[in-house]
Amino acid sequence: LMRRKGRMPPYSRECPRLLLHHLKPAGLLFSLRVRDSSGAILATGLFPHDAETVYFWGGSSWQDGRDLNPNDFLQWSAIRLASERGLKAYNMCGPGRFKRGFGGDLLELRRWHKSYSLPARWARRGYEMYFRAWVRLAARFTPSVFPPRPTA
Repeated sequence: LMRRKGRMPPYSRECPRLLLHHLKPAGLLFSLRVRDSSGAILATGLFPHDAETVYFWGGSSWQDGRDLNPNDFLQWSAIRLASERGLKAYNMCGPGRFKRGFGGDLLELRRWHKSYSLPARWARRGYEMYFRAWVRLAARFTPSVFPPRPTA
């Protein structure tokens, strides 16, 4: 989806590596892959969790394997693993048409920031405007930010 829209992930390549490095050894991360019958990876996902909630941090899949619904299987696998561990909640981290198919309740997150000075309020608002403009420009002028899929 991101490649098709010409977008980049909102984090560096180092972020997933840090999740794997710190949370996987502690048993606080489900790092899942879905493969086809030939062993090719169709989808991947990272699902950090604590003692009660599992979170969908991020995932990706190849367009040419979508007819096999690997993303659905990825999500259901995470739900099954969380259930087996006794986790009580699954936070898919935001709305989306795909996410609606799994049921559950959408809880709106409210964020609150208190700035005690006028310059701090202006700076926060300026940064929000800058970031939104940067995301729009990056999506518009970055034709392909992902390397081509390796062929077997």
